[in-house]
Amino acid sequence: VALDNTSGAAQFDVSRSGTLIYTPGGGSGTQQVAWVDRSGRTEPVDTAWRGSFGNVALSPDGTQAAVAIITAGAQQIWIKRLPSGPLTRLSQGGSEDARPVWMPDGRRLAFISPRSGFRGAWIQRTDGSVDPESLYADPRQVNEVAPAPDGRTFILRVNSGMDLLAFTRGVDTAPRPLVVGPAQAS
Repeated sequence: VALDNTSGAAQFDVSRSGTLIYTPGGGSGTQQVAWVDRSGRTEPVDTAWRGSFGNVALSPDGTQAAVAIITAGAQQIWIKRLPSGPLTRLSQGGSEDARPVWMPDGRRLAFISPRSGFRGAWIQRTDGSVDPESLYADPRQVNEVAPAPDGRTFILRVNSGMDLLAFTRGVDTAPRPLVVGPAQAS
């Protein structure tokens, strides 16, 4: 399983039904996104699809995968229709759009990008019909965002991965600390 060079995080996601999708490790440009069933059998998502992949996230209904693809020193979010449908670029403005995560409704993605001058959390419709909007920005750098099932509350990992904050859109004016301190969050 491919690992993130900066955090060491493994690049995989699991659907509600228990199906695993992951990015295998390998040389630059030769990676494939693959399915793994419960018996451990591995099969490429699309045998023609190779590249340099960052994070991968499976849509709630399992029909799409959001993938961070690395090309020419930049990382962008793309959406792949499964099993062998088209690959469509979603993010357009950021040079380091990463760590896509599906919203519970399956129509939006949250991701991390330094568009505002420092790494923050952003949200965008998966059909690309509107520009991404800032979900949360923090000068300590947002490293990861995860939506709660309600689609309004988010857990944010900030400050070199050591602090976990909760933030509810339309309710909180500032995030609430969940875990803050010198220990590394897992």
